[in-house]
Amino acid sequence: MLLSDDRNEAMRMMAEIESIASDLPGLDCGSCGAPTCMAFAEDIVKNETNADECTVIMREMFHEYLERHKDTTLADAFREFRGRSAKEKDGSSEPDASK
Repeated sequence: MLLSDDRNEAMRMMAEIESIASDLPGLDCGSCGAPTCMAFAEDIVKNETNADECTVIMREMFHEYLERHKDTTLADAFREFRGRSAKEKDGSSEPDASK
């Protein structure tokens, strides 16, 4: 596993990999496409994937979102999510003042 030809950069990347891996579930389920959570963390650091590819974490985040918005219908929550995602893709992060 060669992270970088520069030893200092490789050490920095390894520390970042370990930090990211410590925040992952540690199930090594492979649903992200990597064989282990450590390999997934390495892929993130090497910019080969995004952290949101971890389906375990995304599922937890989805359930937390639903719990916070339990008085909102699922359809309303989905519309809100889709609107926020579109703004993130466009680069605008300001909340919609019309709501």
